[in-house]
Amino acid sequence: MNKNIYELHKKYVGGLYPEKWLELTWTHSNIILEIAKQLAPNDVNGELLKTGALVHDIGVYKCYDEDLNPDKSLPPYIQHGFIGFDILKNEGFPLEVCRFAVTHTATGFTKEDIERENLPYEKMDYIPVSVEEELVCYADKFHSKYPSFNTYEEQVERLKKFDPARELKMDTLKRKYGIPELAGLKKQYSDWSISFDEWFKSLQK
Repeated sequence: MNKNIYELHKKYVGGLYPEKWLELTWTHSNIILEIAKQLAPNDVNGELLKTGALVHDIGVYKCYDEDLNPDKSLPPYIQHGFIGFDILKNEGFPLEVCRFAVTHTATGFTKEDIERENLPYEKMDYIPVSVEEELVCYADKFHSKYPSFNTYEEQVERLKKFDPARELKMDTLKRKYGIPELAGLKKQYSDWSISFDEWFKSLQK
């Protein structure tokens, strides 16, 4: 399954540095899987969790990125979850997998978010519902694709700037799943715990 999903990433990656962007997104996805597994209860659907974690960011390749994909005709990054949903749907994945793409951003998109951001999608809630969706959404807050690990407090501060209600949602997830231990992952992925400027310089070598 991992090999097939990796091939899916290879199919959609593009931009100025496709090999590096693929490495960046694939590594991030695997880190999120490790964090989600660490927090998961015993009765979690492990295969669904793995698949969801590895495909959740598949839509990023089709969005505008100032450094990696500077085509201003592309949709903005905020839409990557919706784009990922469509990619996965078109690739024949079941709805329960497609949903990981559209429910992982922030603490999930609400219809109020859709209106506020003036996004071209149906005004409804796109929020994590299943345990597996919640785990991927929550785990995603602890590592960024522009490689760095994040603390719970850092993410709460970022999220509540856009919507104060997200602090409460993060607190609910923390109470339900706890706080991940990141020290081991930081050591394992030491090359992925650097500033974006450092990482971007490495692209140009």
